[in-house]
Amino acid sequence: TRGGATFAPLVPSALQTMHGIVMAQGSREGDNAAATDNAVDAVGRMCRYQAQSGIDAASVLPTWVTWLPLRHDDECAAE
Repeated sequence: TRGGATFAPLVPSALQTMHGIVMAQGSREGDNAAATDNAVDAVGRMCRYQAQSGIDAASVLPTWVTWLPLRHDDECAAE
């Protein structure tokens, strides 16, 4: 169920946290790069599986698209 109703109240905070991770200085460099790809993947999954939680897709998805493609985590990129 991808978190389901239990995770729904946490989605706004999780999105804010993932945004901070992706936008942090050096997030796409060295050891941070794969973790940043995971954060980008997590935002996409929240949009896909937690739409009922009130995600503002009109503002989240355009930003998310600018973070693509995933380059440092092959597993995330393959999904």
